[in-house]
Amino acid sequence: MTLKKYLACRKKKFMADLVNSLPLRALVAFRAAGEHLNFTRAADDLNVTREAISLQIRTLETHLGVRLFQRLHRGLALTEAGQRFFGAVKLSLDTIDIAVEELRSMQGKSTVSVTTTMAFASSALIARLPVFHSANPGIDIRVIESDECRDLDRDGIDLSIRYGAGNWPNVSVTHLFDEETFPVCSAKMAAENPDLRDMENIPKHRLLHLSGIAHQWEDWRRMLEMAGVNYSGELGGLWFSNYGNVIQAARDSHGIAIAWRHVVERHLMSGELVNPTGRIFKTGRGFYLLQSQSRRLSPAAQKLHDWLLQEFRKRQ
Repeated sequence: MTLKKYLACRKKKFMADLVNSLPLRALVAFRAAGEHLNFTRAADDLNVTREAISLQIRTLETHLGVRLFQRLHRGLALTEAGQRFFGAVKLSLDTIDIAVEELRSMQGKSTVSVTTTMAFASSALIARLPVFHSANPGIDIRVIESDECRDLDRDGIDLSIRYGAGNWPNVSVTHLFDEETFPVCSAKMAAENPDLRDMENIPKHRLLHLSGIAHQWEDWRRMLEMAGVNYSGELGGLWFSNYGNVIQAARDSHGIAIAWRHVVERHLMSGELVNPTGRIFKTGRGFYLLQSQSRRLSPAAQKLHDWLLQEFRKRQ
């Protein structure tokens, strides 16, 4: 055996040993903490104490030999290593969750799975689902939050709500609504910084960014271009992997975020967030409802499909 092959084998064995020895509870805790970037909210999700979440994260960091989180003044942020690991852990655990739901459905339970972005799930979808449940008490819904566009056939998912141009391959696509985008910040920040009324001054303040390949069309550089602002300097600020945390940071006056009207409308109506510039931009993109071309929807999934069309189209 050559030295190159020997080292490759050792690396493969090391990775296998590492994965096999990873504590499952710590991975579940890490997924929850990575989604919320807040140990208290993660603990509430898992019905455990904040101290239990903190202990599991420390165990995982010790096991991996890297820091997964960095502490901010209010909340947390994933480190570079943490962001990479979060994507892999979330995908793996979500796949297991889907398999569990498939096994449940084999036992005669009506379960419908729907995937959408973390932003749309937390800000627009989940708040409306109790209405569907009240009208359809025998149908369970599994919401799979993922900023990556999941393969509906491979992952056994019934429906998907996606933001884009409407040109996804190998799926049936139904338009829900067009979207508008604009800057938002807290009312307090807007009052303290009247210069924010002018888009040219936006880069002078702390910007809140959503990281990841899935959001490459939704960055500050593109918004400034749409506004006709020619800014060649560095756009600094804070980066998050979860849009819910971007909006929370904006509500806490940590900076200015890019908003989509249908995603943040409840925060605008409550006055927590404002559009300091008053400008609104049409992106030419929108939200769409996707389903498999090769599988017919179950009666339960068809009910959810029809309800989603009615619910979101009437809000245009």
